Amino acid sequence: MILRKTLIIGLLFTSINVTAQGDRLWTEQHYFDSLSSKQTSIWGASDYRAQSNTLTNQLMSEALFQGNIKSSSSEFLKDLNSEGTTRLNVGFQGEVWYRHVRKNGPALLFGVEINENLYGSISNGLAQLYLKGNAPFEDQRLPLGRSKLFYMSDQSMGFGLEWTKPAVIYGANLNLIKVSRFQKVEIDQPSFLYTAPYGAQLDVQLAFDYHASSSTQAKPGAWYGTGAAADFYLILHPEDGKSMLSVQAKRIGMVHFSGSSAYSMNQDTVYTGTNIDNILALEDAITTNDGLDSLEALLGLEESSESRAVALPTTIQLDYIRTFSEKLSLAFQLKQVLSFGIPQARVGIAYKPKKWLALEPFFSTGGFSVFDLGLSASINVNNKFRLLTKYELLESQVASANSTSQALFLGGQLIF
Repeated sequence: MILRKTLIIGLLFTSINVTAQGDRLWTEQHYFDSLSSKQTSIWGASDYRAQSNTLTNQLMSEALFQGNIKSSSSEFLKDLNSEGTTRLNVGFQGEVWYRHVRKNGPALLFGVEINENLYGSISNGLAQLYLKGNAPFEDQRLPLGRSKLFYMSDQSMGFGLEWTKPAVIYGANLNLIKVSRFQKVEIDQPSFLYTAPYGAQLDVQLAFDYHASSSTQAKPGAWYGTGAAADFYLILHPEDGKSMLSVQAKRIGMVHFSGSSAYSMNQDTVYTGTNIDNILALEDAITTNDGLDSLEALLGLEESSESRAVALPTTIQLDYIRTFSEKLSLAFQLKQVLSFGIPQARVGIAYKPKKWLALEPFFSTGGFSVFDLGLSASINVNNKFRLLTKYELLESQVASANSTSQALFLGGQLIF
């Protein structure tokens, strides 16, 4: 089944949440209490993240690292409210940027990035259907829409400009994108699936669209789409150094595919005389008098090939830093991935016992998760070498069956 393949591929590969230049600046102020805006530097970062408001860390880890989800790990889905929404943001990122300061004019930015993005906002009913099949939900109406999944694997090269004024820093960068994989699925309301008692009848209403690039070539050499994305950021930092306000817009852009597979269906049908055990076990589950052997054939899936332009999910982010003393700083962040999830709020307090060390306990709520705790640690060597790590794996290690998110960030900066 096409939808099943989409979810498997999405969960087996990881996604990126690009750090961007605005993040470099607010982290410098919050953790290191020193901006490098007048110095040439190299910044690199990687970020693993697997977030969900409903799917447990145990289930996510099995999908990502074992490629197989145990039945016991998805047992909790039987009691999940089918009318709710499951949110997903799964991934790993990597980037390296060089910032060159000139005597006159703006600083020049050059960088490379790899991005694997999976964003999801799907009906709980669809999550239940995918992970448990329809057999456990006999005589129940599983809502399938409105559901959206977006997966893209890409590599990019970027360049940009950054201006530094007495109390303002602002800049923009443009990334040229090569796409190695792309999949997008949308299921509109009021799509649903109802399995009658004893599997005697299947009632389906489905409005479904799916687009995908080819996947025959290995990712490093594959080039199925071409696009561009821009980042914009504005930093306000009064000269007293006690506060900072950062506003960012990340990944504003489009990708064009000269040819992609498209699948669609729009059905409202009752199937009777159908022997159904689990519709996701397609080879064995569905038998009819017409000999149909797949859900695609049963529902009348239409396939085509077409060129198309796809908008990238854009992130809007606001950060506020308040410095209370040389040893204490407060950071507040509000972030929203447009069209996916809900706004995420993050609060952290950085304590700096030494000039070269900062520790920050933080928590976040909303976004693609519910509530998360973490700890950041940073090292600053003579304002020449900086290292930052953000650890959000504790819940997944001590209570994987009950917690729902995990993340690990590692970044470093070399200043000349």
